[in-house]
Amino acid sequence: MHPVIIVAVVTGVVLAGVALSRLLRRGPSDSAPDLSAEADVEAAEREALELLAQGDAREARRRLQALLKRDPERADMWKLLARIYLEAGDPDEAIEVYTHALSRIRSDPDLHLARAEAHMVAGQPARAFDDYDMVLDENAERIEAWIGKSQALLAQNRPEAAQALLEDAVEQFGEDPALSRPLAEAYFASGEFEGALECWEAHLQEVEDDPEVLRLMAEAHRHLGNSIAAAECLRRADEAAPENPLLSEDAAHALVEAGQFEEAARAYAEARTAGLESPIALLRHSEALQGTGRPEEAYATLVDVLDLGVEAPGDRSVRATALLRLGLADAALAEVEALAAEGPRHRLAAMLLKLEALHSAGRRKEAAQVWTELDRGRFTAPNVMGRLYWWGMCLGASPHGAMPPWLDEHIEQRPNDRFARLGRAQALRTQGDLEGALRDVGLVLDRNPADVVALHERAAILKDLDRDDDAARDLAEADRLDGLRRAAADEAALRLSQAATSSD
Repeated sequence: MHPVIIVAVVTGVVLAGVALSRLLRRGPSDSAPDLSAEADVEAAEREALELLAQGDAREARRRLQALLKRDPERADMWKLLARIYLEAGDPDEAIEVYTHALSRIRSDPDLHLARAEAHMVAGQPARAFDDYDMVLDENAERIEAWIGKSQALLAQNRPEAAQALLEDAVEQFGEDPALSRPLAEAYFASGEFEGALECWEAHLQEVEDDPEVLRLMAEAHRHLGNSIAAAECLRRADEAAPENPLLSEDAAHALVEAGQFEEAARAYAEARTAGLESPIALLRHSEALQGTGRPEEAYATLVDVLDLGVEAPGDRSVRATALLRLGLADAALAEVEALAAEGPRHRLAAMLLKLEALHSAGRRKEAAQVWTELDRGRFTAPNVMGRLYWWGMCLGASPHGAMPPWLDEHIEQRPNDRFARLGRAQALRTQGDLEGALRDVGLVLDRNPADVVALHERAAILKDLDRDDDAARDLAEADRLDGLRRAAADEAALRLSQAATSSD
Protein backbone atom coordinates (compact mmCIF):
# COMPACT_ATOMS: atom_id res chain seq x y z
CA MET A 1 0.00 0.00 0.00
CA HIS A 2 1.26 3.50 -0.83
CA PRO A 3 2.67 5.42 2.24
CA VAL A 4 0.26 8.32 1.75
CA ILE A 5 -2.70 5.94 1.79
CA ILE A 6 -1.35 4.29 4.98
CA VAL A 7 -1.09 7.66 6.74
CA ALA A 8 -4.59 8.62 5.65
CA VAL A 9 -6.03 5.36 6.93
CA VAL A 10 -4.21 5.60 10.27
CA THR A 11 -5.27 9.23 10.71
CA GLY A 12 -8.86 8.31 9.95
CA VAL A 13 -8.79 5.52 12.51
CA VAL A 14 -7.37 7.85 15.18
CA LEU A 15 -9.97 10.55 14.50
CA ALA A 16 -12.72 7.97 14.55
CA GLY A 17 -11.44 6.70 17.87
CA VAL A 18 -11.43 10.22 19.35
CA ALA A 19 -14.96 10.85 18.12
CA LEU A 20 -16.15 7.52 19.50
CA SER A 21 -14.56 8.17 22.90
CA ARG A 22 -16.27 11.57 23.08
CA LEU A 23 -19.56 9.99 22.10
CA LEU A 24 -19.26 7.32 24.76
CA ARG A 25 -18.24 9.86 27.40
CA ARG A 26 -20.98 12.33 26.64
CA GLY A 27 -23.80 9.95 25.88
CA PRO A 28 -25.78 8.98 22.79
CA SER A 29 -26.27 12.46 21.34
CA ASP A 30 -25.89 13.54 17.74
CA SER A 31 -22.18 13.64 16.79
CA ALA A 32 -22.27 16.90 14.80
CA PRO A 33 -23.47 19.12 17.68
CA ASP A 34 -20.97 17.28 19.90
CA LEU A 35 -18.03 18.23 17.68
CA SER A 36 -19.35 21.77 17.48
CA ALA A 37 -19.54 21.96 21.29
CA GLU A 38 -15.96 20.70 21.54
CA ALA A 39 -14.81 23.44 19.18
CA ASP A 40 -16.69 26.02 21.26
CA VAL A 41 -14.97 24.77 24.41
CA GLU A 42 -11.55 24.99 22.76
CA ALA A 43 -12.30 28.52 21.57
CA ALA A 44 -13.43 29.56 25.07
CA GLU A 45 -10.24 28.08 26.48
CA ARG A 46 -8.12 30.11 24.05
CA GLU A 47 -10.02 33.28 24.92
CA ALA A 48 -9.52 32.70 28.66
CA LEU A 49 -5.79 32.17 28.21
CA GLU A 50 -5.51 35.31 26.07
CA LEU A 51 -7.35 37.34 28.69
CA LEU A 52 -5.05 36.00 31.37
CA ALA A 53 -1.99 36.90 29.29
CA GLN A 54 -3.39 40.44 28.95
CA GLY A 55 -3.69 40.72 32.74
CA ASP A 56 -7.50 40.57 32.84
CA ALA A 57 -7.72 37.86 35.50
CA ARG A 58 -11.29 38.72 36.45
CA GLU A 59 -12.69 38.17 32.96
CA ALA A 60 -10.46 35.13 32.46
CA ARG A 61 -11.90 33.67 35.65
CA ARG A 62 -15.45 34.30 34.44
CA ARG A 63 -14.74 32.59 31.11
CA LEU A 64 -13.13 29.60 32.83
CA GLN A 65 -16.09 29.19 35.16
CA ALA A 66 -18.45 29.19 32.18
CA LEU A 67 -16.19 26.74 30.36
CA LEU A 68 -16.15 24.34 33.30
CA LYS A 69 -19.94 24.34 33.50
CA ARG A 70 -19.94 22.97 29.96
CA ASP A 71 -17.03 20.56 30.41
CA PRO A 72 -16.48 19.86 34.13
CA GLU A 73 -13.92 17.10 33.55
CA ARG A 74 -11.16 19.45 32.34
CA ALA A 75 -8.63 19.09 35.17
CA ASP A 76 -6.22 21.50 33.49
CA MET A 77 -8.85 24.24 33.45
CA TRP A 78 -9.70 23.65 37.12
CA LYS A 79 -6.01 24.07 37.93
CA LEU A 80 -5.77 27.25 35.89
CA LEU A 81 -8.82 28.70 37.64
CA ALA A 82 -7.37 27.86 41.05
CA ARG A 83 -4.01 29.33 40.04
CA ILE A 84 -5.70 32.65 39.27
CA TYR A 85 -7.08 32.75 42.81
CA LEU A 86 -3.68 31.82 44.26
CA GLU A 87 -1.92 34.59 42.36
CA ALA A 88 -4.58 37.01 43.59
CA GLY A 89 -3.67 36.06 47.17
CA ASP A 90 -6.79 34.00 47.86
CA PRO A 91 -5.61 30.43 48.63
CA ASP A 92 -8.86 29.53 50.42
CA GLU A 93 -10.85 30.11 47.23
CA ALA A 94 -8.27 28.10 45.28
CA ILE A 95 -8.74 25.22 47.72
CA GLU A 96 -12.51 25.41 47.16
CA VAL A 97 -11.91 25.15 43.41
CA TYR A 98 -9.68 22.10 43.79
CA THR A 99 -12.15 20.45 46.18
CA HIS A 100 -15.01 21.01 43.74
CA ALA A 101 -12.85 19.62 40.92
CA LEU A 102 -12.10 16.49 42.93
CA SER A 103 -15.81 15.97 43.49
CA ARG A 104 -16.19 15.77 39.69
CA ILE A 105 -12.89 14.06 38.82
CA ARG A 106 -12.30 11.37 41.40
CA SER A 107 -8.83 10.39 42.62
CA ASP A 108 -6.84 12.66 40.33
CA PRO A 109 -3.32 12.70 41.90
CA ASP A 110 -2.33 15.92 40.15
CA LEU A 111 -5.34 17.72 41.60
CA HIS A 112 -4.47 16.40 45.06
CA LEU A 113 -0.90 17.68 44.63
CA ALA A 114 -2.16 21.07 43.51
CA ARG A 115 -4.59 21.29 46.43
CA ALA A 116 -1.79 20.34 48.82
CA GLU A 117 0.30 23.26 47.51
CA ALA A 118 -2.65 25.59 48.05
CA HIS A 119 -3.05 24.31 51.61
CA MET A 120 0.64 25.10 52.22
CA VAL A 121 0.16 28.64 50.90
CA ALA A 122 -2.89 29.00 53.17
CA GLY A 123 -0.86 27.92 56.20
CA GLN A 124 -2.65 24.57 56.54
CA PRO A 125 0.23 22.04 56.48
CA ALA A 126 -1.76 19.28 58.21
CA ARG A 127 -4.33 19.29 55.39
CA ALA A 128 -1.54 19.44 52.82
CA PHE A 129 -0.01 16.40 54.51
CA ASP A 130 -3.28 14.49 54.04
CA ASP A 131 -3.37 15.30 50.32
CA TYR A 132 0.24 14.21 49.83
CA ASP A 133 -0.60 11.01 51.74
CA MET A 134 -3.50 10.28 49.38
CA VAL A 135 -1.19 10.62 46.38
CA LEU A 136 1.41 8.28 47.89
CA ASP A 137 -1.26 5.73 48.81
CA GLU A 138 -2.13 5.55 45.10
CA ASN A 139 1.41 5.78 43.75
CA ALA A 140 4.51 5.68 45.96
CA GLU A 141 6.66 6.62 42.94
CA ARG A 142 5.51 10.26 42.95
CA ILE A 143 8.70 11.82 44.30
CA GLU A 144 7.13 15.29 44.41
CA ALA A 145 4.61 13.94 46.95
CA TRP A 146 7.46 12.71 49.16
CA ILE A 147 9.06 16.14 49.00
CA GLY A 148 5.78 17.95 49.59
CA LYS A 149 4.97 15.73 52.56
CA SER A 150 8.37 16.56 54.09
CA GLN A 151 7.70 20.27 53.61
CA ALA A 152 4.36 19.86 55.38
CA LEU A 153 6.13 18.18 58.30
CA LEU A 154 8.68 21.01 58.47
CA ALA A 155 5.86 23.54 58.51
CA GLN A 156 4.40 21.67 61.51
CA ASN A 157 7.74 22.05 63.31
CA ARG A 158 8.58 18.36 62.94
CA PRO A 159 12.04 18.47 61.32
CA GLU A 160 13.12 15.05 62.62
CA ALA A 161 10.04 13.42 61.04
CA ALA A 162 10.71 15.25 57.76
CA GLN A 163 14.32 14.08 57.84
CA ALA A 164 13.29 10.44 58.45
CA LEU A 165 10.72 10.60 55.63
CA LEU A 166 13.26 11.94 53.14
CA GLU A 167 15.85 9.37 54.19
CA ASP A 168 13.23 6.71 53.37
CA ALA A 169 12.76 8.43 50.01
CA VAL A 170 16.51 8.23 49.35
CA GLU A 171 16.36 4.49 50.04
CA GLN A 172 13.54 4.15 47.52
CA PHE A 173 14.77 6.49 44.76
CA GLY A 174 18.52 6.45 45.35
CA GLU A 175 20.58 9.65 45.26
CA ASP A 176 17.99 11.55 43.25
CA PRO A 177 19.09 15.20 42.83
CA ALA A 178 15.52 16.35 43.53
CA LEU A 179 15.86 15.14 47.13
CA SER A 180 19.13 16.95 47.94
CA ARG A 181 17.74 20.39 48.71
CA PRO A 182 14.66 19.36 50.75
CA LEU A 183 16.79 16.91 52.74
CA ALA A 184 19.28 19.71 53.41
CA GLU A 185 16.45 21.89 54.73
CA ALA A 186 15.31 19.10 57.05
CA TYR A 187 18.85 18.57 58.36
CA PHE A 188 19.25 22.32 58.85
CA ALA A 189 15.98 22.61 60.79
CA SER A 190 17.09 19.67 62.97
CA GLY A 191 20.37 21.42 63.77
CA GLU A 192 22.42 18.86 61.80
CA PHE A 193 24.38 21.45 59.86
CA GLU A 194 27.08 19.10 58.56
CA GLY A 195 24.43 16.86 56.98
CA ALA A 196 22.77 19.93 55.48
CA LEU A 197 26.06 21.05 53.93
CA GLU A 198 26.65 17.63 52.36
CA CYS A 199 23.20 17.74 50.74
CA TRP A 200 23.63 21.30 49.47
CA GLU A 201 27.01 20.37 47.99
CA ALA A 202 25.29 17.50 46.16
CA HIS A 203 22.61 19.93 44.95
CA LEU A 204 25.23 22.34 43.59
CA GLN A 205 26.83 19.53 41.60
CA GLU A 206 23.62 19.34 39.58
CA VAL A 207 23.07 23.08 39.06
CA GLU A 208 25.19 26.17 38.66
CA ASP A 209 26.01 28.14 41.80
CA ASP A 210 22.64 28.99 43.32
CA PRO A 211 22.96 32.23 45.35
CA GLU A 212 20.17 31.29 47.76
CA VAL A 213 21.68 27.86 48.46
CA LEU A 214 25.12 29.40 48.91
CA ARG A 215 23.71 31.87 51.45
CA LEU A 216 22.12 28.99 53.36
CA MET A 217 25.43 27.13 53.26
CA ALA A 218 27.16 30.20 54.66
CA GLU A 219 24.60 30.25 57.48
CA ALA A 220 25.29 26.58 58.22
CA HIS A 221 29.05 27.20 58.22
CA ARG A 222 28.50 30.04 60.70
CA HIS A 223 26.55 27.73 62.96
CA LEU A 224 29.54 25.40 62.81
CA GLY A 225 31.89 28.30 63.55
CA ASN A 226 33.62 28.10 60.15
CA SER A 227 33.77 31.80 59.27
CA ILE A 228 36.32 31.29 56.48
CA ALA A 229 34.13 28.70 54.73
CA ALA A 230 31.11 30.99 55.23
CA ALA A 231 32.98 33.88 53.61
CA GLU A 232 33.92 31.66 50.65
CA CYS A 233 30.26 30.68 50.12
CA LEU A 234 29.26 34.33 50.21
CA ARG A 235 31.99 35.21 47.72
CA ARG A 236 30.65 32.57 45.32
CA ALA A 237 27.10 33.83 45.85
CA ASP A 238 28.21 37.40 45.11
CA GLU A 239 29.84 36.24 41.87
CA ALA A 240 26.72 34.29 40.89
CA ALA A 241 24.42 37.30 41.43
CA PRO A 242 26.50 40.50 41.30
CA GLU A 243 23.33 42.57 40.92
CA ASN A 244 22.11 41.50 44.38
CA PRO A 245 23.24 44.08 46.97
CA LEU A 246 22.41 41.73 49.85
CA LEU A 247 25.23 39.42 48.80
CA SER A 248 27.69 42.31 48.85
CA GLU A 249 26.44 43.05 52.37
CA ASP A 250 27.16 39.45 53.30
CA ALA A 251 30.68 39.79 51.94
CA ALA A 252 31.10 42.88 54.12
CA HIS A 253 29.95 40.86 57.12
CA ALA A 254 32.76 38.41 56.42
CA LEU A 255 35.10 41.37 57.08
CA VAL A 256 33.43 41.82 60.49
CA GLU A 257 33.93 38.15 61.31
CA ALA A 258 37.58 38.47 60.30
CA GLY A 259 38.01 41.45 62.65
CA GLN A 260 38.56 43.92 59.79
CA PHE A 261 36.18 46.46 61.31
CA GLU A 262 37.39 49.63 59.59
CA GLU A 263 37.03 48.08 56.13
CA ALA A 264 33.62 46.65 57.01
CA ALA A 265 32.35 49.95 58.46
CA ARG A 266 33.51 51.76 55.33
CA ALA A 267 31.76 49.23 53.05
CA TYR A 268 28.48 49.52 54.96
CA ALA A 269 28.68 53.32 55.04
CA GLU A 270 29.16 53.39 51.26
CA ALA A 271 26.18 51.07 50.80
CA ARG A 272 23.96 53.29 52.97
CA THR A 273 25.05 56.38 51.04
CA ALA A 274 23.98 54.58 47.86
CA GLY A 275 20.57 53.92 49.43
CA LEU A 276 21.13 50.19 49.97
CA GLU A 277 19.77 49.42 53.43
CA SER A 278 18.45 46.25 55.01
CA PRO A 279 17.94 45.28 58.66
CA ILE A 280 20.78 42.75 58.63
CA ALA A 281 23.19 45.20 57.00
CA LEU A 282 22.44 47.84 59.65
CA LEU A 283 22.92 45.30 62.43
CA ARG A 284 26.28 44.29 61.02
CA HIS A 285 27.24 47.90 60.46
CA SER A 286 26.64 48.52 64.16
CA GLU A 287 28.97 45.59 64.98
CA ALA A 288 31.66 47.09 62.78
CA LEU A 289 31.22 50.48 64.46
CA GLN A 290 31.52 48.88 67.91
CA GLY A 291 34.71 47.20 66.77
CA THR A 292 36.19 50.54 65.72
CA GLY A 293 35.39 52.08 69.12
CA ARG A 294 32.42 54.22 68.01
CA PRO A 295 29.66 53.00 70.36
CA GLU A 296 27.39 56.04 70.05
CA GLU A 297 27.16 55.59 66.27
CA ALA A 298 26.72 51.85 66.78
CA TYR A 299 23.72 52.34 69.09
CA ALA A 300 22.19 54.90 66.72
CA THR A 301 22.51 52.37 63.90
CA LEU A 302 20.70 49.77 66.00
CA VAL A 303 17.83 52.22 66.42
CA ASP A 304 17.74 52.71 62.64
CA VAL A 305 17.15 48.96 62.25
CA LEU A 306 13.71 49.43 63.79
CA ASP A 307 12.69 51.97 61.13
CA LEU A 308 12.85 49.31 58.43
CA GLY A 309 9.91 47.01 57.86
CA VAL A 310 9.78 43.23 58.05
CA GLU A 311 10.07 41.82 54.54
CA ALA A 312 11.34 38.33 55.42
CA PRO A 313 11.29 36.08 58.52
CA GLY A 314 15.00 36.70 59.08
CA ASP A 315 14.24 40.38 59.65
CA ARG A 316 12.44 39.35 62.86
CA SER A 317 15.65 37.80 64.16
CA VAL A 318 17.58 40.97 63.32
CA ARG A 319 15.04 43.21 65.04
CA ALA A 320 15.05 41.01 68.15
CA THR A 321 18.85 41.12 68.27
CA ALA A 322 18.89 44.90 67.89
CA LEU A 323 16.31 45.30 70.66
CA LEU A 324 18.31 43.03 72.97
CA ARG A 325 21.46 45.05 72.38
CA LEU A 326 19.49 48.15 73.26
CA GLY A 327 18.21 46.49 76.45
CA LEU A 328 14.55 46.36 75.34
CA ALA A 329 13.91 42.75 76.33
CA ASP A 330 10.09 42.84 76.32
CA ALA A 331 9.95 44.25 72.80
CA ALA A 332 12.53 41.67 71.73
CA LEU A 333 10.35 38.86 73.10
CA ALA A 334 7.44 39.98 70.91
CA GLU A 335 9.68 39.76 67.84
CA VAL A 336 10.95 36.34 68.95
CA GLU A 337 7.42 34.97 69.24
CA ALA A 338 6.65 36.25 65.74
CA LEU A 339 9.88 34.66 64.48
CA ALA A 340 9.01 31.28 66.03
CA ALA A 341 5.66 31.36 64.23
CA GLU A 342 7.44 31.64 60.87
CA GLY A 343 8.32 27.94 60.82
CA PRO A 344 10.86 25.30 61.76
CA ARG A 345 13.80 26.82 59.93
CA HIS A 346 13.77 29.65 62.46
CA ARG A 347 13.13 27.47 65.53
CA LEU A 348 16.72 27.32 66.78
CA ALA A 349 17.39 31.04 66.30
CA ALA A 350 14.10 31.86 68.04
CA MET A 351 14.91 29.66 71.04
CA LEU A 352 18.40 31.14 71.48
CA LEU A 353 17.03 34.69 71.27
CA LYS A 354 14.19 33.80 73.65
CA LEU A 355 16.71 32.46 76.17
CA GLU A 356 18.65 35.73 76.11
CA ALA A 357 15.51 37.90 76.16
CA LEU A 358 13.99 36.09 79.15
CA HIS A 359 17.26 36.35 81.06
CA SER A 360 17.53 40.07 80.23
CA ALA A 361 13.94 40.59 81.39
CA GLY A 362 14.75 38.98 84.75
CA ARG A 363 12.58 35.93 84.05
CA ARG A 364 15.25 33.45 85.08
CA LYS A 365 12.94 30.49 85.71
CA GLU A 366 11.47 30.66 82.20
CA ALA A 367 14.94 31.21 80.74
CA ALA A 368 16.16 28.09 82.55
CA GLN A 369 13.30 26.09 81.01
CA VAL A 370 14.32 27.21 77.52
CA TRP A 371 17.97 26.40 78.32
CA THR A 372 16.97 22.89 79.44
CA GLU A 373 14.98 22.32 76.25
CA LEU A 374 17.95 23.41 74.15
CA ASP A 375 20.35 21.30 76.20
CA ARG A 376 18.16 18.23 75.78
CA GLY A 377 18.17 18.83 72.04
CA ARG A 378 21.90 18.05 72.15
CA PHE A 379 22.73 20.57 69.44
CA THR A 380 26.31 19.98 68.39
CA ALA A 381 26.72 23.14 66.32
CA PRO A 382 29.69 24.98 67.85
CA ASN A 383 27.98 28.36 68.05
CA VAL A 384 25.10 26.77 69.96
CA MET A 385 27.44 24.90 72.30
CA GLY A 386 29.29 28.09 73.24
CA ARG A 387 26.06 29.94 73.95
CA LEU A 388 24.59 27.11 76.01
CA TYR A 389 27.79 26.85 78.04
CA TRP A 390 27.71 30.58 78.87
CA TRP A 391 23.99 30.78 79.60
CA GLY A 392 24.18 27.61 81.68
CA MET A 393 26.67 29.39 83.94
CA CYS A 394 24.59 32.58 84.08
CA LEU A 395 21.49 30.60 85.06
CA GLY A 396 23.27 28.32 87.52
CA ALA A 397 22.50 25.30 85.36
CA SER A 398 26.22 24.53 84.98
CA PRO A 399 28.81 24.62 87.80
CA HIS A 400 30.91 27.79 87.54
CA GLY A 401 34.18 25.89 87.67
CA ALA A 402 33.14 23.37 85.01
CA MET A 403 35.14 23.20 81.80
CA PRO A 404 33.76 20.57 79.41
CA PRO A 405 36.36 18.52 77.54
CA TRP A 406 35.53 20.10 74.19
CA LEU A 407 35.98 23.70 75.35
CA ASP A 408 39.71 24.35 74.81
CA GLU A 409 39.78 22.82 71.34
CA HIS A 410 36.57 24.66 70.47
CA ILE A 411 38.09 28.04 71.37
CA GLU A 412 41.33 27.20 69.59
CA GLN A 413 39.41 26.52 66.39
CA ARG A 414 36.94 29.40 66.87
CA PRO A 415 38.82 32.15 68.69
CA ASN A 416 36.03 34.70 68.09
CA ASP A 417 33.35 32.80 70.03
CA ARG A 418 32.47 35.44 72.62
CA PHE A 419 30.22 33.18 74.67
CA ALA A 420 32.73 30.35 74.95
CA ARG A 421 35.52 32.74 75.98
CA LEU A 422 33.40 34.48 78.61
CA GLY A 423 32.27 31.11 79.95
CA ARG A 424 35.83 29.82 80.16
CA ALA A 425 36.93 33.05 81.84
CA GLN A 426 34.34 32.48 84.58
CA ALA A 427 35.49 28.88 85.00
CA LEU A 428 39.16 29.89 85.17
CA ARG A 429 38.35 32.59 87.72
CA THR A 430 36.52 30.04 89.88
CA GLN A 431 39.53 27.73 89.64
CA GLY A 432 41.85 30.57 90.67
CA ASP A 433 43.55 31.08 87.29
CA LEU A 434 42.96 34.84 87.26
CA GLU A 435 45.56 35.59 84.59
CA GLY A 436 44.00 33.04 82.25
CA ALA A 437 40.56 34.50 82.91
CA LEU A 438 41.88 38.02 82.30
CA ARG A 439 43.41 36.93 79.00
CA ASP A 440 40.12 35.46 77.71
CA VAL A 441 38.05 38.51 78.65
CA GLY A 442 40.70 40.80 77.18
CA LEU A 443 40.46 39.04 73.82
CA VAL A 444 36.69 39.54 73.85
CA LEU A 445 37.20 43.26 74.49
CA ASP A 446 39.80 43.48 71.74
CA ARG A 447 37.04 42.61 69.26
CA ASN A 448 34.44 44.83 70.90
CA PRO A 449 35.71 47.47 73.35
CA ALA A 450 32.09 48.38 74.12
CA ASP A 451 31.08 44.93 75.41
CA VAL A 452 29.54 45.94 78.75
CA VAL A 453 29.24 42.35 80.02
CA ALA A 454 32.92 41.74 79.31
CA LEU A 455 33.86 45.02 81.03
CA HIS A 456 32.04 43.92 84.19
CA GLU A 457 33.68 40.49 84.02
CA ARG A 458 37.12 42.05 83.66
CA ALA A 459 36.46 44.48 86.51
CA ALA A 460 35.61 41.56 88.82
CA ILE A 461 38.84 39.76 87.86
CA LEU A 462 40.89 42.94 88.33
CA LYS A 463 39.44 43.35 91.82
CA ASP A 464 40.49 39.79 92.62
CA LEU A 465 44.00 40.77 91.49
CA ASP A 466 43.89 43.85 93.79
CA ARG A 467 44.00 46.15 90.78
CA ASP A 468 41.20 48.34 92.07
CA ASP A 469 42.05 51.41 89.96
CA ASP A 470 41.93 49.39 86.73
CA ALA A 471 38.67 47.79 87.85
CA ALA A 472 37.19 51.23 88.59
CA ARG A 473 38.13 52.42 85.08
CA ASP A 474 36.35 49.45 83.51
CA LEU A 475 33.25 50.03 85.63
CA ALA A 476 33.23 53.74 84.76
CA GLU A 477 33.47 52.87 81.05
CA ALA A 478 30.65 50.36 81.45
CA ASP A 479 28.49 53.04 83.11
CA ARG A 480 29.26 55.48 80.28
CA LEU A 481 28.31 52.91 77.67
CA ASP A 482 25.14 52.05 79.60
CA GLY A 483 24.20 55.72 79.49
CA LEU A 484 24.65 55.78 75.70
CA ARG A 485 22.62 52.59 75.41
CA ARG A 486 19.78 53.94 77.58
CA ALA A 487 19.57 57.12 75.51
CA ALA A 488 19.41 55.05 72.33
CA ALA A 489 16.83 52.74 73.93
CA ASP A 490 14.63 55.73 74.80
CA GLU A 491 14.81 56.87 71.18
CA ALA A 492 14.01 53.34 69.99
CA ALA A 493 11.02 53.08 72.34
CA LEU A 494 9.73 56.42 71.05
CA ARG A 495 10.00 55.28 67.43
CA LEU A 496 8.28 52.00 68.18
CA SER A 497 5.45 53.86 69.91
CA GLN A 498 5.08 56.26 66.98
CA ALA A 499 5.07 53.35 64.52
CA ALA A 500 2.37 51.57 66.54
CA THR A 501 0.26 54.74 66.68
CA SER A 502 0.55 55.37 62.95
CA SER A 503 -0.40 51.75 62.14
CA ASP A 504 -3.54 52.10 64.29
